[in-house]
Amino acid sequence: MAELEYGPVYVLRGRHKGRILYYDDDYTSKTAICYVGHPLSFCGTFDVALLFLREPTIDDLIKRREELWRILTDMAIHNQWDAIDPDDVHTLWAERSLVDDTLMERRMFGTLGQLESKSVFLCHSSVDKGTVRMNMTT
Repeated sequence: MAELEYGPVYVLRGRHKGRILYYDDDYTSKTAICYVGHPLSFCGTFDVALLFLREPTIDDLIKRREELWRILTDMAIHNQWDAIDPDDVHTLWAERSLVDDTLMERRMFGTLGQLESKSVFLCHSSVDKGTVRMNMTT
């Protein structure tokens, strides 16, 4: 089995099956620490068996984005906000944000990957300087 890289992962089995989480570290040699949402703005963590994780495909990401959108839209249309714990709503939105950002990153790097050795200028505000530098590869 190939070593799984840190970052977004798809959960194959178990209690969190079908979710997109962020694999950040190892709890044990067989267990991963996975965030709900991005590591800098997460809203919870789970310990998940490494055997239950794999890199998400574009299809996994799109399917999960549609599932999350359907859940959140149904709650809004039927005004069911009182029927769900606010922490659960936050968790759904955090996962949705991670899925959207992962899809955007893949699109961006797919396009940038075609640029070969051309340089790219990233326009950003000074507030985002740390994030841009953290995500730059040399």
